[in-house]
Amino acid sequence: MANDAVEFLDYEITDAESYATVLRGADVEISQLEPGPLRGHHLRVGLPSGDISWIVTNLPLRGHGRFPAGVWTLSLVTRTASHSLQHGVEVRPGSLFCHRPSAEHDGIYGRDFSVVCLGMREERFAETVRNEFPELSDRLGERWRVYEPAEDKRRELIAQFEQAATILRTDERVRRSSAAMAVMQDELLAAFLEALAEGITPSHMLALSHAAALVRRAEELARESDGRPLSVGDLCVGCGLPRRTLNHAFQQVRGMGPATYLRRLRLNQVRRSLRQPRANAEPKSVAEIALDHGFWHPGRFSGQYRELFGESPRESVRR
Repeated sequence: MANDAVEFLDYEITDAESYATVLRGADVEISQLEPGPLRGHHLRVGLPSGDISWIVTNLPLRGHGRFPAGVWTLSLVTRTASHSLQHGVEVRPGSLFCHRPSAEHDGIYGRDFSVVCLGMREERFAETVRNEFPELSDRLGERWRVYEPAEDKRRELIAQFEQAATILRTDERVRRSSAAMAVMQDELLAAFLEALAEGITPSHMLALSHAAALVRRAEELARESDGRPLSVGDLCVGCGLPRRTLNHAFQQVRGMGPATYLRRLRLNQVRRSLRQPRANAEPKSVAEIALDHGFWHPGRFSGQYRELFGESPRESVRR
């Protein structure tokens, strides 16, 4: 039986700002954290009771904002080649994380990252938990949680979710069959909730690494700066840490020092300003926007921008 109402999106990811616009219902800012051409795809199949998404990227990205209202987001990491975090908690292939509707989004996605997400409408999710997994009602009360299943369960879940995502991307007949899509959605949701019901210890109940907690605090300070470019010294003062300790924490968690991390965040802010000028604002030149974000050396700024995004600032404006 065909389902003409199914929504299908297979979006090619080539830059962080444009990608943020396809995250339907979410208010999320995406930043690129390492240099090079960004490549990947975002597959989404919309269903009456939610959606299934498969996101693959080659370079580390940072996402911050809010998840959609009225929808639970259940995610399974299927691949990551470097540090990936959810709210400061490290995740790896097979990690599960749940976000309630409108929960804060705070993630670092490492190199060669892949995740399959189930978006379940609140009423459908509540009904499933109530009828089939009542033991999870208390466990799912918080805004977000990360869970770590046993190794054999991890491998089983990764294989099941990646196989489903690959079929969705390549087989239109499956996407257009309401019966097939309903069964796939039910099976993926059941597999996810069964893993949670098997007594998995939420990793946020474990002791967070000291380094991850320090880096998270530093990032909060950067977000609260109201657009003022922060220095590493500002972070040291705000966190009450010597520079050496802060640098070690960033190297351990992000694979780069705090100065590099702050500069790349500022480069992403410049790119957003170039690609998405504010409405009713006085137009500014590339040089003026760079200065607003603390880049005082024009030649060095252009080189750093090209290194990170693979194009010059003026090419970003033209695109």
